Amino acid sequence: MATRARIAVKVSEDTKVGNREVKAGEIIHVYSHWDGYPSEKMPMLTKNYNTEAKAVELISLGNISSLEASCEKPEGHSFDNRIEGYSTFYERDRGETQEGFEIGNWKKARIQESFGYLFENGKWTWISESYRVVTDIEKDEDSNTF
Repeated sequence: MATRARIAVKVSEDTKVGNREVKAGEIIHVYSHWDGYPSEKMPMLTKNYNTEAKAVELISLGNISSLEASCEKPEGHSFDNRIEGYSTFYERDRGETQEGFEIGNWKKARIQESFGYLFENGKWTWISESYRVVTDIEKDEDSNTF
């Protein structure tokens, strides 16, 4: 069963994302289908998408089926032929339409996501299903727990 999530980035300066203009302070966001729990998403996001540029690149590719360490597309990678370690996107890898990122109120956009993740001011935070409590998670290097 999927644990749905919303992944968002608060953009720090005016920028072009894909073919769209995004103003400083606006939030861009996508839906993510699998493994939405903080124990899965936070390590992946904090290790592999740990700068605003990397986080924006991830969001620019649209709604995510499965989040992995890389958002690049190696030869042969598709929704039906997934290559381990590479994220799968609905539009790019499955050919679906209307699966791009959204700009604006990411909390309101959420329909049935259990968790939300926001990159802002150089760090990731997560929000619970109620979207009321924001928690920073830092990895305990010795115990490998959160």
